[in-house]
Amino acid sequence: SYTNVNDNRNITYKLVRHYILSAAADVKLQTNWTLRPQLLIRNAQGLPAQVDINAMFTYKAFMWTALNYRHASGVALSVGWDIRNKILLSYSFEQPTTDIRHVVGGSHEVCLGIRLKKQQAAPT
Repeated sequence: SYTNVNDNRNITYKLVRHYILSAAADVKLQTNWTLRPQLLIRNAQGLPAQVDINAMFTYKAFMWTALNYRHASGVALSVGWDIRNKILLSYSFEQPTTDIRHVVGGSHEVCLGIRLKKQQAAPT
């Protein structure tokens, strides 16, 4: 339990079960292009399920773009680059599809990742 210092009300937290189901597949489109459709379903006990549908297009395994849809929440567009297999750089813009869209103009996200270790080849 936690006491809110602003008004001394006691707040109690409890753990609830979370369920996550994810499915994805890589589909070779052409010599240099790959499509990865993905479905993600999340549910926390006592709340409605949340469904995400994504489609990521990858070019030569170093550049990608993705379209994302989250049911009853928003849509997003992302682009990213894998620079020399060491640095990951991406940008995303998400636009809400709910009534909050009248108040906010969407959100921007820039992500920078650094690989500290070489990737190992997948076992055959």
